[in-house]
Amino acid sequence: KFLNSSAMPELHSCLEVAALAGVCLAVGWFMGSRKQKWARPPQYHAGIIKANPDLLDQYIQLHDHTWDEVMQAMYQCNMRNFLVWYHEETQVMMHHFEYVGEDFE
Repeated sequence: KFLNSSAMPELHSCLEVAALAGVCLAVGWFMGSRKQKWARPPQYHAGIIKANPDLLDQYIQLHDHTWDEVMQAMYQCNMRNFLVWYHEETQVMMHHFEYVGEDFE
């Protein structure tokens, strides 16, 4: 699910954005760990990019209406609880997912 900046605080620096990404990762870990118990603990992965404002509508469309084939491929690749956040003022996109496989490398 694609989340916009209305649910996020105002950010003024890259350090604040990085700190928020860390908080998002921690919240994702906490929420994910309470939902399901895996055979082994998941690996938590997160990333952050500066979004191209010319492509923002396309980003939102793709993340809000992800094709079933993409969701199935992510599941088969052992990716769970994939989330994307967007902070409008800084045009920063953050993502988080849990990997439950054994061969991420």
